Amino acid sequence: MYLKKKLNVMLLNPPSPAHMDVCRDWAGGFGTSLPTNRKGYGQSGDPFFYPFLAYASSILHQRNCEFSILDGQKSKLNQHGILQIVEKKKPNLIISQIGLPSLQGDLTLLNAIKDVLPNATLVCVGTSCQVLQQEILGKSKVDLLSTSKYPYVSNLNPLIDVIEQGNELDSIPCLLFVKEGKIFASTRVCTKNLLGLPFPRYEELDLYGYEHFKDIDGNRYSYIPIVGAIGCASMCYYCPYPLGFGNQWEGRSPEDIVNEIEYLSSRNIEGFMFRDQSFPIYEKRAIEICNMIIDRKIDLPWFCEARLDNINRTILERMEKAGCKTVQLGVETGDEGLINVAKPKSNLDITRRVFKLTKEFSISSVGHIVFGWPNETIDSMKKTARFVEDLAPDRVHWSYLTPYPGTSLRKIAQEQNLIVTNDWSKYTSETVVMRSNWLRADQISTAGKQIMRNYWKVETLRQISQLGKKPLPASRELANKFTYLIKNVRIGSNEEKLDTDEP
Repeated sequence: MYLKKKLNVMLLNPPSPAHMDVCRDWAGGFGTSLPTNRKGYGQSGDPFFYPFLAYASSILHQRNCEFSILDGQKSKLNQHGILQIVEKKKPNLIISQIGLPSLQGDLTLLNAIKDVLPNATLVCVGTSCQVLQQEILGKSKVDLLSTSKYPYVSNLNPLIDVIEQGNELDSIPCLLFVKEGKIFASTRVCTKNLLGLPFPRYEELDLYGYEHFKDIDGNRYSYIPIVGAIGCASMCYYCPYPLGFGNQWEGRSPEDIVNEIEYLSSRNIEGFMFRDQSFPIYEKRAIEICNMIIDRKIDLPWFCEARLDNINRTILERMEKAGCKTVQLGVETGDEGLINVAKPKSNLDITRRVFKLTKEFSISSVGHIVFGWPNETIDSMKKTARFVEDLAPDRVHWSYLTPYPGTSLRKIAQEQNLIVTNDWSKYTSETVVMRSNWLRADQISTAGKQIMRNYWKVETLRQISQLGKKPLPASRELANKFTYLIKNVRIGSNEEKLDTDEP
């Protein structure tokens, strides 16, 4: 039996731990991070806006709950600042997001909060809660883990009911808790994760100063992510999206989505993102949303992710007219053998066609590249480098394959003894944490850095030829790149020698 109590709820997004800026939303909700020189909790750059805060706020507001929101990243607070606010607000229910690379730091901060408010109930949400229950509940002062899918609020109403009324925890769907020294899971599951949720509430939230994206001309837009749909049935063996966002597609109504866009426009945001795993996965629906944006004359720049096989001329034309400035596309690799295994229903010809097609529109293309596949070799990495040069995306995001817990890749990597560390703080997507069958981790890292440097050098020189022909923001960006290139990069051959020693 849980103690009956009048609730004072705090929604918490912890600040980033020392030496990293974390985005707990990326990588299917596991989170990614970038290194910083900061020695304590805080935030060095503009953070990501988390839809969890808006959806949870809406539910709490509907229930007339007393609640507060503490976005530690937005406020750039250190541990002392967080504890001061928590002690002042005195919430007795704290619902906190946690990430994978930030896990140790997140739990250390929550432990400190528990020391300040020993009677408060600490609940964690995020994809890590679904696969690291023992590590979280067994090694911290966290009370409850929610295993609901993104945006992590489908079991919030029954959770509040139980705590307010003092009923048994096992009646709450998608919940884990410790009882008599053992971890118990509720017998109920969440049947819906997005459909039926109330309209997200932004009234208590400051919507300015969050992460930005760039358009094809170099203009920057701070953006707010909008959850139009969740779930991906493609089940790529390396991808964490099905874990955190579900493997069955669920979508909100187009009218509900465009109403949210219209509201955000009234709040004078600079832009937005469709958080869908692939915005045009259902072409008819995506076109309907675009047409509604056009018909209502909503003038807001936006970007989205999309599977390559969901892109065609028709959808790009509608997206461009509706204000789409950037589309992020998963290229993954330029090796035919690797892509056949990594990405079902895709191939290099589809990738070539799509990137060629995007150049017909004023939509910036971002190619996501991953190094370090189980059968990666120096030759396959070189193929990828040449393939990316041929595609000529407007921007490239480079990363390393990461065996996230709960994925099929994790199981394969364990069976083949490819994992080189289980230190979650290194699971950033920027650090090599598994070797291939042919290359050591350090070889993958060295070759990857050389390829990135070579590409950046060649691409910068190519773009410099356009200096003065682009709008001012892009020209300034190229001028800054040119200055850096002259000062820091020795201009030689287009391809540096890559280490080919066997592991």
